[in-house]
Amino acid sequence: RGSPVYMCPALGLGAAPLSKVSDVYSCGVLAWELLSGTLPYSGGELAGVATATQLYGLVAGGLRPASGEEVAALEPRGVGSWIAVMWHPHPRLRPPLEDVGEALRVLCGEEEEPPPIRWDDGWAQSFGVSAAAGARTLLAAGPAR
Repeated sequence: RGSPVYMCPALGLGAAPLSKVSDVYSCGVLAWELLSGTLPYSGGELAGVATATQLYGLVAGGLRPASGEEVAALEPRGVGSWIAVMWHPHPRLRPPLEDVGEALRVLCGEEEEPPPIRWDDGWAQSFGVSAAAGARTLLAAGPAR
């Protein structure tokens, strides 16, 4: 099914099917590696992790392939925010795969500006907030770790 380091934790734990949402998570991890030149989880976070299930449990609990500071420092400016939402723990707060493609075209110089990050109102409304308010809260908090 894939390398555990790149796989969405819900997929790895059998809690979700393979989907575009899980692909967005994996693309975020791969984008981190390509843009930073650093392997995911290279800071020693996986010391003592013996199985893929243990890794998925840590990631489901909030561990991400890099620290928030490392992600925020990525160039070009703004790409770290995209990566942080791509590997967000809540699948409905990840951008649509089509928007990820648009953002990639911007990074390659084919378009002027990245598309705005769209948010799925379903998840946010289940907590009694709008997606826009959820997005502002998420971005103010910085990248998930």
